[in-house]
Amino acid sequence: MLSAEVIVVGTGPVGLWTAFELKKAGLDVLAIDSIPARDARDRRSKALGMSASSLEIFAARGIGQKFVDAGSPVPRTHFGACDTPILLGPEVLGTRYPHALLLTQADTETKLLDECDAAGVRFQWGLKFSGLEQKDDRVLVTAQRVQDDGKISPVDSDVQHLEAAWLVGCDGTHSSVRAAAGIAFEGTPSSMTAWLADVHMENPHPLPRIGRGPDGGCICILIPVPGTTFYRAVGLSTTTMHYPASQAPTFEEVREYVRQSLGSDFGMHNPVWLSRFGNACRVAASFRAGRVFLAGDAAHQFFPAGGQGMNLGIQDANNLAWKLAAAQRHWVRSGTVAERLLNTYTEERRSAAQAVIANVQAQIAMLMARHPHETAIRDVFAEALRNPELNRLWARRLSGFADPVAPYIKSYMASQVNREGQPETINESEELLLGARVTHLRFDEEENALHAATATYRFAVVLLKTQERMFTEEALREISKPWKDRVTVLSVVATPSDEKWNNVEAILVRPDMRVAWVGRKTTAVSDAENALAAVLKWWFG
Repeated sequence: MLSAEVIVVGTGPVGLWTAFELKKAGLDVLAIDSIPARDARDRRSKALGMSASSLEIFAARGIGQKFVDAGSPVPRTHFGACDTPILLGPEVLGTRYPHALLLTQADTETKLLDECDAAGVRFQWGLKFSGLEQKDDRVLVTAQRVQDDGKISPVDSDVQHLEAAWLVGCDGTHSSVRAAAGIAFEGTPSSMTAWLADVHMENPHPLPRIGRGPDGGCICILIPVPGTTFYRAVGLSTTTMHYPASQAPTFEEVREYVRQSLGSDFGMHNPVWLSRFGNACRVAASFRAGRVFLAGDAAHQFFPAGGQGMNLGIQDANNLAWKLAAAQRHWVRSGTVAERLLNTYTEERRSAAQAVIANVQAQIAMLMARHPHETAIRDVFAEALRNPELNRLWARRLSGFADPVAPYIKSYMASQVNREGQPETINESEELLLGARVTHLRFDEEENALHAATATYRFAVVLLKTQERMFTEEALREISKPWKDRVTVLSVVATPSDEKWNNVEAILVRPDMRVAWVGRKTTAVSDAENALAAVLKWWFG
């Protein structure tokens, strides 16, 4: 019987990143997929957009530049194809890679496969997940062997039995793992479809371009596909929006859509891929059922507006892996603490998925706008986005840097219960930073030290060197001493570029680079230090 500490079902970008993170955390990981071999995977471009948040996650593990070198940076994005662009950049995102990236999903998967191989992830190709049974201390998995022709083997001996301490389903919107775990997939089915086409062009436009037909009945976005000789045309036509997703558009239909929207077909020829997709929006009722977890499209489904799907899933994996490792490797001191830790995965990531679904549904309304009362909303939003602060807010949201903070604040407030000087509310700085990614801090030299700590799945207490220091490195080490095997204390020189860092002298950073505690100059040192100790005790016991 094949066994591992964690079995990951599915080897798309989210499954691969989940497997990589778990393996780097020191767990034995087996990834299974129904495709017959590594190189037999679908090479169509699929997802093209990688957000700055994914790049920052990869950078924290030392591999961000590999993706940037292979793709094409994009300094802006859009909201529902309205006329005002969403501007990205260092001041807006405050990251090493403050831009989106055009990179085909096939290339992303190849690079992640290479990283998984180097890390030692085990793979079993040609195995289709078919069932599970949960025990107190493990999950029993049944899988069926897939033949070279893609059909399930009829031979009984080709039914495989596997076991693991944990199972993670990254097997897409039609997730068999989700169904077997009995987790409901709540939301709305598709009410319309859009189309896409990867095509060659004789006279292509050099940059991403958005156009609408004269009567608003057709919209098209034209994007160069990096590393290829073709372009992605994606859009919506009111005359065909009620066609089923199973009915791919014809090449002639696509060419006419592009002409109507952009005034030319740019010498379009030789289509590579023609497809249609719907606007179903669903989210799993829970991202966990006992020892079974969901990530990526298995946990949430929505219309691909703004390229947020894959990137949301990468953040799922980043959130889940260190928590699973902590539970499996007993980095926490009791089963009760482990359960509490694992339950934060659903709390934090489900709220993030719901927020993305809300902005996607708003974008769908803007994309479909045709009648005066509909286009008026789009025009008002375009005008609002000319406000720099609102533009920056949406840049951060669409890039994955503005998840809802309520779950993180909930955990923080829970950690403070029963401590002396327990706060009744959080202060403004904590509200801005708790649960946030570490952005808008330019490190002089020590960023690698922070990444080294979080890459070994440790928490990091980071003391920002300032002229008037309230906290001392010695005091922070003493507070962290009971958890010294899981907490690194760093003293760094960093230049802030956002007001959220005003009066902040120290922070606690989780392995997923999210802030879990804030030490401010305007808070009494004893209160701040007691709060830090309470937070560490809440996470580790």
